[in-house]
Amino acid sequence: MNKPRRLCMVLAGIFAAVAAVSYAAPRSARPADSPAARKLLAATFATYRHVHSYREDGVTVYEQRMPGLQMRMDSHYTFAYRAPNLLYYERGPGMASSKMVCDGKSFYFIASMFAGTMGQVAKAPAPTDVAKLLNPKLFAQAPVMAGAPAFGASGLLSGEMSMSNVDSVQLGLPHGNRWLASLTRPPGSRVITIYVKGNPLPLVIWIDSTTHAVRQVASDFSQSGLREYMRQAQGGAGETPPGVLDMFKGMTMRTVVTVRKVAINKPLPDALFTFTPPKGAKIVEVKSVDEIAGGQPGAPSAPGDEAGPEAPSDQITLAGNPPIDFTAVDLDGKPVAISSFKGKPVVLDFCATWCPPCRAELPVLDEAFGKFSGQGLQVVAVFVDEDVAAVKKFLADNKYHFTVLWLDPASDEGKRVDKEYGITGIPRTLYVAGDWTVRSDNTGFSGKDETVKALAGLGFKSDF
Repeated sequence: MNKPRRLCMVLAGIFAAVAAVSYAAPRSARPADSPAARKLLAATFATYRHVHSYREDGVTVYEQRMPGLQMRMDSHYTFAYRAPNLLYYERGPGMASSKMVCDGKSFYFIASMFAGTMGQVAKAPAPTDVAKLLNPKLFAQAPVMAGAPAFGASGLLSGEMSMSNVDSVQLGLPHGNRWLASLTRPPGSRVITIYVKGNPLPLVIWIDSTTHAVRQVASDFSQSGLREYMRQAQGGAGETPPGVLDMFKGMTMRTVVTVRKVAINKPLPDALFTFTPPKGAKIVEVKSVDEIAGGQPGAPSAPGDEAGPEAPSDQITLAGNPPIDFTAVDLDGKPVAISSFKGKPVVLDFCATWCPPCRAELPVLDEAFGKFSGQGLQVVAVFVDEDVAAVKKFLADNKYHFTVLWLDPASDEGKRVDKEYGITGIPRTLYVAGDWTVRSDNTGFSGKDETVKALAGLGFKSDF
């Protein structure tokens, strides 16, 4: 499974876990408001309300750490807007690259992060409403940076973000955060910490002291932050949903968006807002920009949104069909064919050590195996890590009792399985009956109830 797909599902799992809890964060949990900071922020909102042309060039740095995985992505971006409805936005390179152009008549969108959108250009009628044109959902710099897109140019220019969205604001950095303190302060800027309504995790924003333009936004998301998130989700009481914190064990996600250049109300050339589709690209007509913002064509919808367009074109469901045979190896290097389990009810799970939803699902599958193995149930976890050593280390720390196999994703067999199964994300879990028919084919993990329901389809109907 390639890296863009893997990251997509990891972040989707993170979103699903957090979005599963609706809450209103209590005011008492917020630090005291600072009148000086609120005045500075109000000046920033006023600056963006009086813009008729705008351009900024910057860079986003996203870092993620968890046991067995360290990752960093740097992407550069350009954002340009001219009233009433001209837009140019491009971010890249890499898996999070995207491009949007509105020439006043049509709106064009290209994204390469999601497998189902590669080689496609979404085309919609040009919106006349600036709020639709500059919807912050289209410009998310990093999915885990909750609230940050609204503090980018799109949210400020569209009016999506205003003082009414701010719960509290203070001068300076959050106390005791060494990483935030280590960031380079843009010259001539002042730093404030903002708590947005409905989000207990702070955003740190550096504002130019003269122009009042936003010069940098940062967010630090860790397991401790999630614990506070969940505590406030339940008004300071109650239990965290089972398995949610386990998905974030040892995890840190940090994002910083730095504006390198900014030009406010300066002339912008017409050519900047002209779109030329890439050679060989397929144009996909959509009804409106809302359809792209609510669920990018061929991409999963954001949590809480209405269902978007249909699933990626390479998504395959095997429900009602036999599982496609392939051969992986056990941890001693011995080849094992999946067809060797034929005749038994099997849970076939594609997973990886670096995947938080997988790490949440595996203990549930192990519990199910312990409950039903005496009745013939087999559980086969197929790890798709690039290095089998990472799998061995993970299993040394986590004692599971089911069958464990490794499939090298770079091998010919790994590539064949990726293509023929149409794996767009993990965990990918197939529940196969004794007649060798797939009864359920699930991507992602939403909790134990999902597993109980799928096992019932195999005849294992008692809870565990």
